Amino acid sequence: MSIDHENKRFYRKTNHACRICFARVFTYVDEAGEHHVECSNCGLTKKGSKPELICACGYRNRVKGQRPAKWPNAGFRCQLNPSVTPEMPSQIIVVHQGDSIEEA
Repeated sequence: MSIDHENKRFYRKTNHACRICFARVFTYVDEAGEHHVECSNCGLTKKGSKPELICACGYRNRVKGQRPAKWPNAGFRCQLNPSVTPEMPSQIIVVHQGDSIEEA
């Protein structure tokens, strides 16, 4: 958990990566008691408590003529990086469902 002293917010890190920039997603509750999810890098923010609102897990394939709620899930999943290295320092990575990253 980290603290934003300027805005008096407590951020809780999640095991999810932003669908825009692949940085870690945080959650927080604002002064009014509303839940939010926010990217730690690009600042993408949505109201709600589920990281899937902005993370790669929630990415959907667009289908022409259908409402977004009906679009199929693209099959990406956020997971902890089992082998953090200098070449791949990210703690959270995105894999396609069915693919897996095994510890080296």
